[in-house]
Amino acid sequence: MAICHDVAEVRIGDITPHDGVPPEEKVRIETEAMLDLAKGFPQGERMLELYREYEAGKSAEARFLKLCDKLDMAFQSYVYQSRTEKDLNNFRITANRLVVEYGYPDLLDGSIE
Repeated sequence: MAICHDVAEVRIGDITPHDGVPPEEKVRIETEAMLDLAKGFPQGERMLELYREYEAGKSAEARFLKLCDKLDMAFQSYVYQSRTEKDLNNFRITANRLVVEYGYPDLLDGSIE
């Protein structure tokens, strides 16, 4: 499921909240890319099922992977921050907000600084 979620990024890149793409447009773009890419795989239909399960976020696995995706965003912001003069605090703020929304309010509370 984690791989299927990221497959679309091969074609379209990683669309972040800071790109200014409305959420429904992001889903449309990613879904279109997934539909096209899945055609080239023998297990393409299964890939689409897993992608849709992730996007729906209803299964325990999907919710866990969505949390991991947000944690990855926070961790990457610290790596990127060490390589640039730009202030990337907004990435951490966004990641923390999303982690709180997933039910882990103290998970990023100073733990990765």
